[in-house]
Amino acid sequence: MGCECCGNVSNSQSPVTFTGTSTETSTGNLIGAGEVVILNLSVSPIGIRQVKLDSMSEVLLLTDDESVYSYDIRYRLRRSDLPATPLAELQIINGAGGNPGVTSISQVPNLSWNDTLSSPIIYTITVEVVTSINITSIIAGTRSLHATVFNF
Repeated sequence: MGCECCGNVSNSQSPVTFTGTSTETSTGNLIGAGEVVILNLSVSPIGIRQVKLDSMSEVLLLTDDESVYSYDIRYRLRRSDLPATPLAELQIINGAGGNPGVTSISQVPNLSWNDTLSSPIIYTITVEVVTSINITSIIAGTRSLHATVFNF
């Protein structure tokens, strides 16, 4: 997935470097798929650097027109050198709600995170549907992950 918005901006005189990735291509149905990678971003600092990460994803849920539905979705930020433990996790829960006649629900989880790097890292955003009741489909739509590397 390449950046469709800004590309990599780097200047040896600049105190910051920008890099990002985004896509508008929808994933397949995430129900029952486990933890699914929806974005990757490689960051290669020179020396020890502070990095600010910003991410978002549109998550579209389709119901079967039931008056009661529930879901538990986890949106995670991971680092390639620490794969077992997420840097950050956001939990999206609807315990037992619903609106009769509503067949689509849009959620837009986002995470911002500060990190310190001294070697190249791949950041990954994942989505996992933990539970879903009376939900027929959950997909990730438009999504992006951006890094600002501070070069001072």
